[in-house]
Amino acid sequence: MGKLPPSTQKVLQLAACIGNQFALVTLAIVSEQSQIETAACLWKALQEGSILPIGDVYKFYVGQETLAGTSENQQTVTYEFLHNRVQQAAYSLIPDHQKQTTHLKIG
Repeated sequence: MGKLPPSTQKVLQLAACIGNQFALVTLAIVSEQSQIETAACLWKALQEGSILPIGDVYKFYVGQETLAGTSENQQTVTYEFLHNRVQQAAYSLIPDHQKQTTHLKIG
């Protein structure tokens, strides 16, 4: 996890709080970014195999600047952590004093 870019680490920390599986739309809302920006942050983790896409819809977010008006925009992009240990590693990157605040924000 420590080798991933800081933006990827931050998004994965939030994803770890959501659960083993997480929707891109939810993660984007929590991270206060667009779905495209959030997907870009997740790209390195996807390449390294830390997270896996559920389905092929995620491919529509790769290299796209806007998805307004596309049918793919109506589908839910979902990811899952490769293993619960990967999720735990991402969660452990959150400082203890910020965990409660992070969970509250997600809720």
